[in-house]
Amino acid sequence: MVTSEQLKNCRLAKKWSTRQMAAYLMVSQSAYRNYENNKREMPEEVQDRVQKAFINYNGTMAIALDYLRISFEHLSARDVVMLVMKMNIDDFAVGGGNSGMLYRESLNYSGFNFIRVFSRTEPDEKGALLQISGHGCRSFEFILDQQATDWKTFLYDAVYKYNGVVTRIDLAINDYCGWFDIATLIEKAQSGDVKTRFRTQPIIHGNQYSGWTLEFGKRGNVFFRFYEKDKEIASKLGTSNYDLGIINRYELQIADTRKATQLINDWLLKDQLVPMVYGYFNRYITFYDALPLDEEGNPIKLEFKDREVWEPWHYFIFKSKVVKFETLPEEISIDRSLAWIKRSVAPTLKFIKMVQGLDMPDRFGKDLVSEYVDEAELSPRQEKYYQAIIDEIESQNAIARTFEEAH
Repeated sequence: MVTSEQLKNCRLAKKWSTRQMAAYLMVSQSAYRNYENNKREMPEEVQDRVQKAFINYNGTMAIALDYLRISFEHLSARDVVMLVMKMNIDDFAVGGGNSGMLYRESLNYSGFNFIRVFSRTEPDEKGALLQISGHGCRSFEFILDQQATDWKTFLYDAVYKYNGVVTRIDLAINDYCGWFDIATLIEKAQSGDVKTRFRTQPIIHGNQYSGWTLEFGKRGNVFFRFYEKDKEIASKLGTSNYDLGIINRYELQIADTRKATQLINDWLLKDQLVPMVYGYFNRYITFYDALPLDEEGNPIKLEFKDREVWEPWHYFIFKSKVVKFETLPEEISIDRSLAWIKRSVAPTLKFIKMVQGLDMPDRFGKDLVSEYVDEAELSPRQEKYYQAIIDEIESQNAIARTFEEAH
């Protein structure tokens, strides 16, 4: 269990403000202060995040599932929710579809777009697509924990019991030790010290502050991304301290149905997920030492078969023997949404109030915020989320009443 003192020490070690720490943990600043001052007990998901990101770092590298799409031709969206995912249909709100994939609408868990089940016509009609984003994977891992099951069991049922077809799967190698300097990988890509199976040139974007990203491949087939995860998070938090647990992330995206199916089969039937993921990196990409120089200092041209593999890349592939699959479960929480409201909504509301204080025409003299709020209508997603807040409040009140009765 993470104590309030440990939590404070973790924050001070990073030289963060309480606002930055709250943003990283995805809770409101007031909730975080209560955790640090030992006025409120930390939820398990917050403790887990602190433990993994600041205390034990999960070793050096681990693989996590980061995106998933499964098509079900013979099940409806409701069937996928209740039979495959074993979840309560009342926890899902109706949302928009995806015209590009010919799906008319979707069922969204807690009203968010992290876990979605698309339907071609009505939610009861057959033909559905389950889509779980990276954030959704973390939330679904929390749900799997609550069900006392895991990804392998869920996927086995989805694919073999309910004939689901995996059309896309993303795996992320989370690097907790900084195995590569992404800038060095980019330098090698620019100088031609990398061999790939792709006809297209590598894509480079980002900067030294928000982090560099190097990409290879075709998004609709096999695609790789190497990027500085710590800097990406740090830039969102408004800090220059980049020590956030995961330093780099190396992602494999497989959007080819045949390849995705083969990877799933090797994972579920042979328990070969890690070797398969590293096998893709090894087959598709190889970084080499710089070309040797002649007496005049010019590079000596050599075929790749005659060149030495760059040692860090060689040991990166070799490292797969000790890398494990990991889960990072996180519950979709009210604190996280309140933190989002504070970061994204509150500044706009403050701006409107500031404008109202200026000597402007009559329309700026009104209480615009109150007027807009009174005229607004909640979307189905917001109504579902409002009900979730009411349910959580009632749950907490019930716990308090039980405690009072017992004491």
